[in-house]
Amino acid sequence: MKNVALVVINHSFVDIMSGRIMTSGGRKLAYHKKMSIRLKSTGKYGKSGEVVISKIIMGIVKKNALAPTEGREETAELVYGKGFSLQAKLLEMAIDAGVIVKVSNSYLFQGEKLGVGLTKTRQAIEGNEDLADKIKDELEKRQEV
Repeated sequence: MKNVALVVINHSFVDIMSGRIMTSGGRKLAYHKKMSIRLKSTGKYGKSGEVVISKIIMGIVKKNALAPTEGREETAELVYGKGFSLQAKLLEMAIDAGVIVKVSNSYLFQGEKLGVGLTKTRQAIEGNEDLADKIKDELEKRQEV
């Protein structure tokens, strides 16, 4: 077999006696797995008005035999009913790189106001594919320099 990936999603629990995190797959699964990512809540939520529409999730690489990224932490926005938001990650990267600028509680891209607050700005990027492409292009230009 070639080009086959098997993804095993395993529930973990804390052993009452030892306090260690255990998996229901036992020691064999822990030994033979190539990568382990532990997901946990950051306690942050995305809101639209008073309604909670998303949750910020942190993934921590606990074991990685495929690449040197063990211990790396990454956050992503899990939008209820849609899944992980690529636009939220694009927005986060653009803010970190200075492509999108925060002025007070508004976010600007090339002098144009995208929205007020992260949720409205993410929704503006989701609704406009051309805008998302422009932001990606600007990010790529800044990474080349």
